[in-house]
Amino acid sequence: MALAKGEIAFLKDKEGNWSVNSKQYLRDEQGIIRQSKAFSIIEDVFTQHGTNEVLEIFGNAQIFSFPKPTTFVSKLLSIGTEKKEDHIVLDFFAGSGTTAQAVIELNEEDGGNRQFICVQMPEIVEADSEAFKAGYKTIADITKARISKVIEKISREREGKLELEAKQNLGFNAYKLAESNFKIWRSDIQGKDAILEQLRLFQSSEKSDSQQENMLTELLLKTGLGLGVQYLQEQSFYKVGNLWICFEKFQPEMKEQILQSNVQKVIFLNSCFSSDAELSNLQLELKENDINLVII
Repeated sequence: MALAKGEIAFLKDKEGNWSVNSKQYLRDEQGIIRQSKAFSIIEDVFTQHGTNEVLEIFGNAQIFSFPKPTTFVSKLLSIGTEKKEDHIVLDFFAGSGTTAQAVIELNEEDGGNRQFICVQMPEIVEADSEAFKAGYKTIADITKARISKVIEKISREREGKLELEAKQNLGFNAYKLAESNFKIWRSDIQGKDAILEQLRLFQSSEKSDSQQENMLTELLLKTGLGLGVQYLQEQSFYKVGNLWICFEKFQPEMKEQILQSNVQKVIFLNSCFSSDAELSNLQLELKENDINLVII
């Protein structure tokens, strides 16, 4: 149909390659002048706005080139999310952190409860760049710095306002991929002596340099609770609802504390126990009280 109407043209370039191009005439078949096509559904946002925002936050527009404007992302969020819903906004190419800033500022504006997950590879910035001179070694460093600066700015703007006016809890957690905090059983090891040595090493499943906070994060992921779960640290336990996690040496009073609670599942490191008898006794008592004991 378009070919019959003369709306398609076949053009050949200097190298002999053919391409198909469409024609659009000034007037339609009735002789009426055609209206121009809309360039974009968003007409009041420009790339310069993103550059100006980086300049305002960092004081140097060259820290990150061609950032997205937050107003553009905010418009998309307004279309795709409801402030009354607990939306999670995912940005797998976080860059300078435009999406995070847009979520925080939109929540502050309309009282929404949107959350964001921003993922950014730790790409090394060039040594002669303005970002490197400012102390940022990777793009991920820039992302985290921008989020922090936006939160600081909003916190300053809240000063002097009534507490009821605060629309969201400001803050964020930053994580990076790392090796497991726990030793990995090698199934390729053979021979009695080698297996016995590996069993000896696994008397403590955690690596020697593992920190409690890192082990807790890994266990929260492995148990399916995720990184957004709220937990409390009381005495020797990290408490997440009906789950308790302990990294400290087992003490007799811990058993009483567990039995007197409503906990359903307790996780201990194997290295928390001084002897097999101590561990066995705890297992029996907790089992009698329908409490699941997991040893790592």
